[in-house]
Amino acid sequence: MATIEKLNSVPSYRMKSTTSEATAVIEIVRPDKRHFTAQSPKGTVESIAVGKEIRTRYNMPGAPAGWRCTTASRSPETFFNMDKMKKDLTEVIRKPDTMIEGTPVHAYADVAGRGTLYVAAATGLPRRLVVVNTQSGKTATIDFSDFGAPITIMLPSCG
Repeated sequence: MATIEKLNSVPSYRMKSTTSEATAVIEIVRPDKRHFTAQSPKGTVESIAVGKEIRTRYNMPGAPAGWRCTTASRSPETFFNMDKMKKDLTEVIRKPDTMIEGTPVHAYADVAGRGTLYVAAATGLPRRLVVVNTQSGKTATIDFSDFGAPITIMLPSCG
């Protein structure tokens, strides 16, 4: 959990999630900004949140044009909720160290078979998370990058 706590303390970062159905990029700027873009064969979904304000648009057949505006009941605090993660955590085992795209990483697996977390040996920050849906067997690979990068997230106009 120290890795996630460390991640929740960096000012900004990116995640790229890849599944068999879609690819998504999520940009996080603490304390309360997020930009999410997902592409699938059906089209593209984009969502921007700043504080409680959320803008969403869809680029797919039959979807309305322009940004749709909503307001959340509260501002997001962090992307990864530590309290929920601690509740859901099962036993974790250490796997052999490996490399991901030239980065030496430590590997930790959930004994329930739900996933593996790869932590950059030099920084202690997550490099990759592979999540397995135990019912369907489908996986999602989430790569973490650009820690502390100057990411700008601004709300577009509604409509």
